[in-house]
Amino acid sequence: MSTVAVLGTGNLGAAICRRLLETGFDVRAWNRTPSTATPLAEAGATVASSVADAVAGAPVVIIAVFDAAAVLDVLQQMRDELADGAVVAQTATVGLEIATVARTAQQLGIELIDVAVLGNQDAARAGKLTVLAAAAAAVRGRVSTTLAALASSVMWVGDAPGPASALKLACNSWVAGLNAILAQAMSLTRSFGIDPSLFLEAITGTAADSPYLQAKAAIMLGDGGQTVTTVDSMRKDLQLIVDAARAHGVSDVLLDAQANLYRTASDRGYGGSDIALVERVFGEVW
Repeated sequence: MSTVAVLGTGNLGAAICRRLLETGFDVRAWNRTPSTATPLAEAGATVASSVADAVAGAPVVIIAVFDAAAVLDVLQQMRDELADGAVVAQTATVGLEIATVARTAQQLGIELIDVAVLGNQDAARAGKLTVLAAAAAAVRGRVSTTLAALASSVMWVGDAPGPASALKLACNSWVAGLNAILAQAMSLTRSFGIDPSLFLEAITGTAADSPYLQAKAAIMLGDGGQTVTTVDSMRKDLQLIVDAARAHGVSDVLLDAQANLYRTASDRGYGGSDIALVERVFGEVW
């Protein structure tokens, strides 16, 4: 069995671990908070006590931590233990900071692959993620089997780290906007004294309908649904998106409004909740 080290076992990282185990990989898991990784031992993973122990001898390493600061930290911790020829797939959403991450990896002699993931933990468990990746052609083959186990589509969008992370920002801006405008529409419906479920019924089956709309509307209506992306996570990503837009001369007028929505939701205690719950801000604040 090929060994893959997964650094970071939050919702997505844990799902990646389980998918790799189910498809025959030997998985070593590490998390900054050890108790988060412990349940993976029952699924067959080796839970490492340190980054160095996790990556030692592993030909493929997947970084699935929260932000650029955490990525830079684990790169430093793995530098002396990576196997010759090992590749490191960096999946955290880091925005323009991918340049710093890539430069640090190069200075440390680490072969970094820029890997941006589209999809939730259910998609990861089913091997149906969409992966945006960027790396030199010579190293792509070293990670292809691993990515194929996780994704139904792997798009190589560049020959060096950067383009995959950039494209992820554009994709996340779309997701954040869809959720925000749905929250606005549901709140508007409520303000009319109309059951917001009727808005969903009216949209269902039209060209404006989508599986994403259905999933988020269900949470807004209180009909259950798991937390996929937290408000705090999207708040962080939106700041990265705003920074990138400004750096590239793109108007941030809509992005800034969205960032304010997610920031307000976080400040009101919804940071750990699914992004669908930003809908409550309209009733509580505005």
